[in-house]
Amino acid sequence: MGFKQFIDDYIKLSGEISIDNEMMNGTLFFAVMGALLNRKGITIQYNLSEFSPLIHVLHIQDSRTGKGISLEVMRNFAGSFTEMDEEGEIVELLETKIIGDATDAGLVGIVDPNIHQRNSNKGLLPGDEDFLNPITYGALATKDLICFPEAEEMFMTGPHKEGRMKTFQLAIDGIVSKTLGASTIEYDCNATIIGTSYFLKEFEKMVWERGIFQRLYITNLDLTPEQVFERNRKLNKGSGNPSKKEEVNADLDKLAKKILKVVNNFNSNTILSLNETGEDALLNILDERESYVLRDFIGKELRLVLSYISAINVLYVKMGAIAAVLNGRDIITHEEIEQVDPYVRLYWKSVVMDILSRIQNRSLEDIRKSIYTMLGNKENKEGLSEKELKNTVKIKLKCSSRSVNKVVDDMKKNKELLTKKDFVKLNSKR
Repeated sequence: MGFKQFIDDYIKLSGEISIDNEMMNGTLFFAVMGALLNRKGITIQYNLSEFSPLIHVLHIQDSRTGKGISLEVMRNFAGSFTEMDEEGEIVELLETKIIGDATDAGLVGIVDPNIHQRNSNKGLLPGDEDFLNPITYGALATKDLICFPEAEEMFMTGPHKEGRMKTFQLAIDGIVSKTLGASTIEYDCNATIIGTSYFLKEFEKMVWERGIFQRLYITNLDLTPEQVFERNRKLNKGSGNPSKKEEVNADLDKLAKKILKVVNNFNSNTILSLNETGEDALLNILDERESYVLRDFIGKELRLVLSYISAINVLYVKMGAIAAVLNGRDIITHEEIEQVDPYVRLYWKSVVMDILSRIQNRSLEDIRKSIYTMLGNKENKEGLSEKELKNTVKIKLKCSSRSVNKVVDDMKKNKELLTKKDFVKLNSKR
């Protein structure tokens, strides 16, 4: 077995409980694997920098579509990675915490003012024999995977939320530093942060003005009404089989043990890097993306998209390192880059094609209305060539071809547009 078999098995098994959530389940697999490699002391070297394999994720999807179920499946899977400690006890390698309402105390920790004052009065410093640690550490110090099923508060930008966002951004960079009263709590952070959310208006500020989106592996799933109804039908059909969950969790436990057996073949000081074929594969992908970006983006959008290129390169290397370990290799080759390419492309599509399209200056609804107007004219009732339609809308509204393509694709998916050969026309039955 290797990476592809492992991730395919996880997506298949988790999908038996979390229906039609293949995208999110695959995203969570990378989060767990990054945390596992980090727990085992495996690191990555790229561009003269050494960093952890942690992959922090944000999955965007409508409410009540199974995100919470996927998180529960992931928590059970992560808890299946166990080993025996020095006392002969079986312990979990990965500790997971699902947080509904985050507080500074729960995330960062708290300082006992009485103990702090005692140390100060006696002139005691850390390392002194009588020094008492006044800090009770929070989840960012004590957990491996921290999940936020309602991650809105991570991205709120009001006057009382700026400090919280900075805490998350620093934690993703591997540092926790926060002043609480007269004391400052500082420590290295090895937690993987996982957020799920519906689409928030705050994302516009995050994309244009913050750097946190470049630090997250973001996936976005837009569901049509028909897909939501179909998902509910499947959920109702399987609701009468409670033993199914137990069977799936047992199979996930077996999968975790197979993965751990492979990971345990690596020393704790293993450092993975790209070999020549891996470097060439990554350069080829970069060349392809450069051609697309320079062709389809201009001005402010171009500058923004370029900031994601470096983030994507690091994501390829991190995911490639995970794939390499699961393939039993201590080097990242072209095979690993090719294997993770579809998952990195999900990030690119989610951020650039979906999120950026939603928040651009010219709204997608304006494009949609223009298409309806054009195809609603008597002279165009039989339709237009899709190429002519797209070019006309692009010139008329002065918007990118990327945005027009997205609207046309969505309208075809929602059956607002009918296609015949190279022509499109309005669906008169809608």
